[in-house]
Amino acid sequence: MRNSTERGIALLTTILVLMLMSALLVGFTTIVISDQRYRFIDRDRGQAFYAAAGGIEKLTGDLGNLFLTNVAPTAAQITALTAPAKQPSIAGVTYAMLNTPAPLPAGLLSTYYCSAGGKTLQIVGTNGYTIRFCASAAGNPTTSDLPLPIKAGPYEGLVALQTPYQLDVNAQTATNGEVHLSRTIEAVAIPVFQFGIFSDSDLSFFAEQNFGFGGRIHTNSNLFLAEALGVTLTTNAKVTAVGDVVRQFLSNGESIDNVFMTGTVNMATSAASPVANRNLLRTEGSVTGGPGSAPYANWQTVSLGATPANYNGYLRNSATGAKKLRLPLTASGVGGTNQDLIRRPVVGEDPAGILFNERLFSKASLRILLSDTAADITGLPSVTATAPVNLEGNWNTAPPNNGTAYGPVSGVNGLPPIALSPGVQSTTTTAAVAAAATSISAVITPYFQPAALTVSSGATLVNNVVCTGRTFNSFTGCAPTPAVGMSVIIGSPVTATINGQTVSTTVALAWSNGMTTLTVPAGGTGAFAPGVFWLAQTAGVGQPMLVSCAGLIPGQFQLCAGVTSAAPNGAAITTSALSTSRRR
Repeated sequence: MRNSTERGIALLTTILVLMLMSALLVGFTTIVISDQRYRFIDRDRGQAFYAAAGGIEKLTGDLGNLFLTNVAPTAAQITALTAPAKQPSIAGVTYAMLNTPAPLPAGLLSTYYCSAGGKTLQIVGTNGYTIRFCASAAGNPTTSDLPLPIKAGPYEGLVALQTPYQLDVNAQTATNGEVHLSRTIEAVAIPVFQFGIFSDSDLSFFAEQNFGFGGRIHTNSNLFLAEALGVTLTTNAKVTAVGDVVRQFLSNGESIDNVFMTGTVNMATSAASPVANRNLLRTEGSVTGGPGSAPYANWQTVSLGATPANYNGYLRNSATGAKKLRLPLTASGVGGTNQDLIRRPVVGEDPAGILFNERLFSKASLRILLSDTAADITGLPSVTATAPVNLEGNWNTAPPNNGTAYGPVSGVNGLPPIALSPGVQSTTTTAAVAAAATSISAVITPYFQPAALTVSSGATLVNNVVCTGRTFNSFTGCAPTPAVGMSVIIGSPVTATINGQTVSTTVALAWSNGMTTLTVPAGGTGAFAPGVFWLAQTAGVGQPMLVSCAGLIPGQFQLCAGVTSAAPNGAAITTSALSTSRRR
């Protein structure tokens, strides 16, 4: 008989159960610890990711705000945006790189900008919060060598000068969680000549006949669209307005019904050839009434909808993406106006400033400057200190009239091309003048007398011939005359210098010793002495009479016209010149 017992089975079973429970407990503990670890890592990475995203957005916003006041920022201004004080302040997060990552793709910076033209890739800022850009030789951000098309947005397709910036932010938590984010943005400058119509103020269409326009249209204010009853307005390109698109009213506040402007407004919906157009209903403006009225509920769909029943982004206002476009010289902080584009700078203006560099003055390869004083020119920025040419005298004489600054105007005597004003000249009548009189007795001052003449023929030269009178075809009372046995040949020149301007005629008849009358072609004396002046009316009442006299004898103007009323003895005679001002 075999002896058996079950003693110890319970203990063994207990040990086995305890072992199984221990294994399960260890497994559960491991799972919990791993899950907690993974959750901590995920939370850490999430914190780093959102901190990096916040840094990218902060850097983007700061760069955008800089562009609002300075469209061409310097490297120093860009660098200032990356300073620690400018970085977001987030507990437990620093902007630095624990490990040096592999270089990020340069993208546009390499493809378009930094590969030619002596440009270099610049990185500014602290490690973990940086901005990259392509720099010129001076180290400042620079634009593309050639204009490039805008790739997206309301101004897509327009060619622009583009300046790319790559923003890099690396956020690191206290427990070494790390995320590196990068964003490439482009600052663009759009030449306004690409627009068919560009307006800074309200823009209106209200033609009475069929009217079509093929270029892009932009206004920084409101756009009023209407057309006369029975005819059509047609646009064939994108139209953008920063303000409201108004269909119910004209810009003067009149309803289109009151002025019979209920015709068809046909707006482009694509750039296909031929251009697709759609009738913009009078109820489909961005507002239901005039500017500032209630918005049209379906405007987003009408403006941006891609179906043939909408405009596919070809008609926009600020509510659907249109942005205000400003000339850099009108940007905040610059203080310029649109008119400054064509104005010369003021004395002392900063030649490195935006206002100066946006003026056409700074871009011209040739400047012609006219001013009342030399300092008005030499005091301008970027102008050399070389004295400007004085137009007050003969340009080809010795100083102070600038010597031969421009060389002779003609190959013979260098006639100066600028006539000069001697200022107001006056005299008085010496006898009463009747209405319609053809002669006026007056004190003939030197100004009204013929200038000293030079008569020459080959080697024969008679200088400083002074004549006391003249008619249409003769100078009278002339002296000196040619020497005995000398005769001036017919056709010889007769010249005189009057107020810096040379005038000339020719001899019509031979002139020899003893002849006091020098005969010239009829009317040939007209330019040699002032013959037009103002004559005061009786007692100085009323507008002076403009009188012209073609002849002159000692003490009397002759061959006069323009005496419409009587003038007393002693009446004033004055020239029309009001001042001696010259221009440089």
